[in-house]
Amino acid sequence: MNCRVGYATFHRATFSGDTSFPRTTFTGDADFDEVTFTGDARFTNATFTRDAGFSEVTFTRDAWFREAAFTDPARFDEATFAGFAEFGEAAFRSVAWFDGATFTDTARFDKAIFGDDARFDKATFTGDARFNEATFTGDARFDEATGLGKAELHGVQVLPIEPNGQRIWLTAWQEISDGSGGWTLRLVTAPDDDLDGEDEGGAAAAEPASPL
Repeated sequence: MNCRVGYATFHRATFSGDTSFPRTTFTGDADFDEVTFTGDARFTNATFTRDAGFSEVTFTRDAWFREAAFTDPARFDEATFAGFAEFGEAAFRSVAWFDGATFTDTARFDKAIFGDDARFDKATFTGDARFNEATFTGDARFDEATGLGKAELHGVQVLPIEPNGQRIWLTAWQEISDGSGGWTLRLVTAPDDDLDGEDEGGAAAAEPASPL
């Protein structure tokens, strides 16, 4: 069922039990800052046409944003994902902020499109991290991100950026030619210890069933 919501403010609210906004279009700002979700939070196929605020949000269980579309900035800075974090095939057309976010379980960004800057500075990943076939178009920052030394990076696409742009990957990640004029990422080492981010110019970061 498709639903349209105008300006939505849930600042510091608590959602008890499972919460579902599948296929919902938010036509105004969506303010979920400092919200606590005690059950699964489902935003599958949701569309955010204005700012999407999830700063300091707490997802106690699974968070589903599969195929969600973000037209304006999406802020997940300092968010806590205690369960599975699903952003597969999500489209971030503006800046995606995950600075300081904590991912305790699997974090999946497979086939996600970062159409602008992707920021993961000081993000913490303690479960599996998957960026398979993700696309990075703008700046990318993983400075001081931890837990990504064994991330899955198969088929990642890295598109050219502006001359004054900046990408800070982990030392374990390396940009290489994909053989067709573009770039991809590969994992050059898989250390046991977490690796801090480093500028690209330096040396060389059980899945549940999908809900309806």
